[in-house]
Amino acid sequence: AHLLENAVGEDAFAGTDFTEAKTAQFVNWATKFPAQVMILATQINWSTSVDKALDGKDPSNELETVLKVLVWKLEVMANTVLKELPADSRKKFEQLITELVRQRDVV
Repeated sequence: AHLLENAVGEDAFAGTDFTEAKTAQFVNWATKFPAQVMILATQINWSTSVDKALDGKDPSNELETVLKVLVWKLEVMANTVLKELPADSRKKFEQLITELVRQRDVV
C-alpha cells in the first residue's frame, strides 16, 4: 500500500514545462517501481486528472493539458526503449507505453 502511495505521489507530472530534468525524473520513476505498481499508479493519476478536467471551468482546455502530458510521457518512453536496457526494464516500459496509448486514445 505504501509503495503504491509513493508511486502515485511521485507520478505527479503536471503542467507542460517538459524539461530534461523532468524527463530524467519520469524515467527514474518508471524504473524505480515494480511494473504492476507503476501501471496502477499511472491509471490512478490519469483517472484523477481526467475527472478534474471534466469538472473544471474549461474541460476542453484542461483535457488538452492532460493529452499533452500523455504525449510527452509516450515520447519519453518511446525514446527510452530504443536505448540499451535490461530485458525486464524494456518489458516494463513497453507495458507502460501500451497503457499510455490507451489513455491517450480515450482522451
